[in-house]
Amino acid sequence: MLELAQAEHRGTFAVSRRKINPVRRNARHASADCDLAFLAGRDLMAVAESVPEICRTALPESRSMERYGGGAIVVADYDPAWPRMFDQERAKLEEVLGALVVGIEHVGGTAVPGLAAKPIIDLAIGVRDLNEAEGRCIAALPALGYSYMPEYRSWLPDELFFRKGAAGPWTHHVHVMEPSAPAWQRRLLFRDYLRAHPDAVSAYVDLKRTLATTFKDDIAAYRNGKDAFVQDILTKAGQWRASQS
Repeated sequence: MLELAQAEHRGTFAVSRRKINPVRRNARHASADCDLAFLAGRDLMAVAESVPEICRTALPESRSMERYGGGAIVVADYDPAWPRMFDQERAKLEEVLGALVVGIEHVGGTAVPGLAAKPIIDLAIGVRDLNEAEGRCIAALPALGYSYMPEYRSWLPDELFFRKGAAGPWTHHVHVMEPSAPAWQRRLLFRDYLRAHPDAVSAYVDLKRTLATTFKDDIAAYRNGKDAFVQDILTKAGQWRASQS
C-alpha cells in the first residue's frame, strides 16, 4: 500500500504548464505527466486509459531506482486465499506484540475482493503511541521474519514500515501507526471505496497491469504512475463517505 502513502505524502497536485522533453523524462517527470492527466478533469476510466500511454516513454537506464524484490513486478489475479493469509499473519502479530496492538486491518490491493494486485499482504497495525511502540516493534518483529525499513520514514513520517522477504520475493508489509493518524483513515477509506465500486476496481487493474509491464522491476516508477489515479480515488471516496453521513 505504499502507493497510497506516496500519493498522500505528495499532497494536492499542482497544475504545471511547462512542456517536458521526453528524452530527459525521469520517474518524477512521468509522475507529473500523470498528475496532469488527472487535473484535466478526466474520470477514472479516462485516467486509467491515458496514464499508461504517457508513462510508456523510455526512461534512462542510468537513473536510480528502487527495484522490486524478487524480479519483475507481478500483478496477480485476485486470490481468495489472501484474506485467510491476512488472518493467519494477524494472529501471529497479535501474539508477538500483545497489548501494544489496538487493532489490525487488512489494507492494500490484497484486501479488495476481485482486485488484481501484487501478492503482498499489507497489514496496518494500530498502536496507542507510535514513539512508545517503535522500540518494541523493531525488537519483536524480526522473530516473524520482518525487517524494519527506516529509509521509508522520510515519506512515511507517521508510521513504522516493516517488510517480510526483504531480499525478495516480498510477501508481507506491516504499517505500524496510530489509528488517529489521517493516513490510517485514508488507507481504510481507499480500501472501502474500492470494495464498494467494481468499476473503479476494473480501471485500477488495467492501470496496474500496464504499469507493471512498462516498468518491469522499477517499483518507484510503478508507484509514481499510479499517483494521479490514487488521488482521484481518494477524492471520490471522500465525497462518497460524506454522502453516507
